[in-house]
Amino acid sequence: MALNEFFSKQTLQLRQFLDGEDGVLRGILVAPDIKQLAMRWLVALDADEANPHMLIVTETPFHSADQFFTEALADLVAQNEAHRERLAAIEVNLPSPRDGVPLSARRRFRTYLTDLAKAMPAGLGRVAIVLLPNEVSDEAQFRESMRFLAEAAPAKLVVMDRLSDAILGSLAETEPQVSIQRFHLDPAEIERSVHDDLARGQLSPVETRRYTAMAGAFAAAHRRYDEAAEYQQRVLNLCQPDCPPAELAGACYDLANTQLALKQFAEAEANFNRAAHVCLEHQIQPMLAMVLCNLGVVLQRQNRIDDALRSLDVARRTFSAIGNPPAEAHVLDCAARVLAQAGRRDEAEEAWRSALALYDGIDNPAMRDVREHGRDDLLEKLRGYLEQTGQAGKLAAIAAEVRR
Repeated sequence: MALNEFFSKQTLQLRQFLDGEDGVLRGILVAPDIKQLAMRWLVALDADEANPHMLIVTETPFHSADQFFTEALADLVAQNEAHRERLAAIEVNLPSPRDGVPLSARRRFRTYLTDLAKAMPAGLGRVAIVLLPNEVSDEAQFRESMRFLAEAAPAKLVVMDRLSDAILGSLAETEPQVSIQRFHLDPAEIERSVHDDLARGQLSPVETRRYTAMAGAFAAAHRRYDEAAEYQQRVLNLCQPDCPPAELAGACYDLANTQLALKQFAEAEANFNRAAHVCLEHQIQPMLAMVLCNLGVVLQRQNRIDDALRSLDVARRTFSAIGNPPAEAHVLDCAARVLAQAGRRDEAEEAWRSALALYDGIDNPAMRDVREHGRDDLLEKLRGYLEQTGQAGKLAAIAAEVRR
């Protein structure tokens, strides 16, 4: 099957769901190895002028219902507020959350969706909320939360789910408002189709850019870095001048990561800086934090220790602002390794202690595995460092101090 035919069929199915009156929630079943491809497909659908609907995406992880609905609402509101003036120009008057009304987190979320749906002028299309949780640690609560939304949500909901043992599978069997769509093609077949479709030269400019990006992603995944860099540079060239900001930032970020793998540090630094500039200009906060973290690594590789630490500090504060302790701990771990390389022992130890404290502060039972794995990994790194620097006697005291 040609890849454009696969995408056409997937798009037709989803548009029928979005356009139709039946059904509220559509689960998109995706295998892990093509999840990024599915996400690119959704981005492309949102950018398509033929799609009249307003797609709003959140990757908020699900650890508990209160945590999810609180953080997802904050994410959706922040995204919408950034476009308030532009939406007002097409007569979409954004609502504000009803903070003064005593509601549970899930009802506050659903009420905001109701108000948002009412703000859409007739004939403009529907609000569609795309939930792409990057982690689901309590599947039963997640399933129940989706059932709650499917019962009376005023907006269409598109939820990314796993292909094998789908979380929403049983829900689709009992709830008439829930339906399932399988987004699946063998990865090897996808890669062949990408190359075949590019070779035929019959794709639109937007399709050419995105297929080229997929070809680069496949090459990078197989560590064919020279080939990946060629495709990714082509994508960046194709992004001019009207590429959506998130896609442009992603193209710079992908190429920079490949250049880092090729030890082309100056080139990687330039593209990480470009990605950071786009993220700052358009308030793409989660990607900004990832870009700045990897920029710190590139600066470290060039022995620019102070510059690396400044970049990592901003990345840490960005992850802190969006409430992602594991990612914040990862940045502190990177900073600790930079400081260790520079021989700044006390500061390196303090950075690792701060990272451990972040994991120690995660008290949600649903996050127990994440917390313990993160702490164990950091303790192992700290153990190796203290042994290497002749300070092994400190380890027992540190482990006891951070253990609950």
